[in-house]
Amino acid sequence: MASAYLNARARALIGQILPTETLLRLADLPTVENITRQLESQGYFRHRNGAEEALSPVQRLWLELDQDYRAAITVVSGPGRAVLRAMYGQREIAFIKAMLGCVRRGIPPAARTPYIGGLRLLERAREADFDEAVDLADAVERTPAPYRATLQNALHRVEEQGSLFPMEIGLDLLVLHGMWLAARSLTGDDRMHVGAILGTWYDVFNVTSACRLRVLFGASNDETLGYLIHHGQHLRLSHRRALAGAEGLAQLLAAVRDTPYAPFLVGAKSAGEVERGMMRYFRQCALMQLAGYPFHVGSTVAHLFLKYIEITNLTHVYEAKRRDAKNIRLRELLI
Repeated sequence: MASAYLNARARALIGQILPTETLLRLADLPTVENITRQLESQGYFRHRNGAEEALSPVQRLWLELDQDYRAAITVVSGPGRAVLRAMYGQREIAFIKAMLGCVRRGIPPAARTPYIGGLRLLERAREADFDEAVDLADAVERTPAPYRATLQNALHRVEEQGSLFPMEIGLDLLVLHGMWLAARSLTGDDRMHVGAILGTWYDVFNVTSACRLRVLFGASNDETLGYLIHHGQHLRLSHRRALAGAEGLAQLLAAVRDTPYAPFLVGAKSAGEVERGMMRYFRQCALMQLAGYPFHVGSTVAHLFLKYIEITNLTHVYEAKRRDAKNIRLRELLI
């Protein structure tokens, strides 16, 4: 019954997912403060405490996603809870990546709020360990157990390359694979609907990762293929190999021309446009799951992903207003 209640609630919230036109109207408001007040009138910034005073509006929005996850994990039981917990790993590794970046750059704990605010571990008591780390190796040893081994294995490559990338993508792959393993325990409608959402999410990761690795960074075919996850909704091994071997953006787009993603990538001229195109398809997929029959854990999964996308869009709105960047084509940046 608890799962049914939460799923029905998630479906009811579909009307609260802000459409593009509403986001553009927010961007037309005179100031950042006006945007915040308008969102408050629509039920945003629900969770308040004294610690939030130092956070930006965008960071406070990310904390709301954190609260939505915690509520869902509390109410949903069984295999569904395991899926939601695995999904929350994406939030945890965002926190870990930000913390590792601060430690590596020597940013003291008191100055980390702009980098960390709005990101949390599920077990908040474990966050304090990072504040005592004296260097990157020490921070790795203080990382929670589910993620520590991945960082330990990548530490020597970070030292050789002078970049946190091996750790960051290792964490990405670990969490994505953990989500897939958790979803395997689902049955019936739960498995079908969650599988469609996560499978599409994996395809988004593979296409955008291949684009960055091959087009932006010039990684080798083998290295790129090794960084792609072996699961997906519409992309098969042949697609992944073609993506990993793409010699430029045109070849990368050709690698997915026989998939439902192709219409969303027409005219893409940069890695950013490829990512936005893939995310727009994913948003459509999640909206379809949320709008359908609600009594499966897929509606909760869809709602959490849609809130992630919405906050990403609101981040663009706030940033455009903060910079007073009238020449920014905001519509093109929105997912």
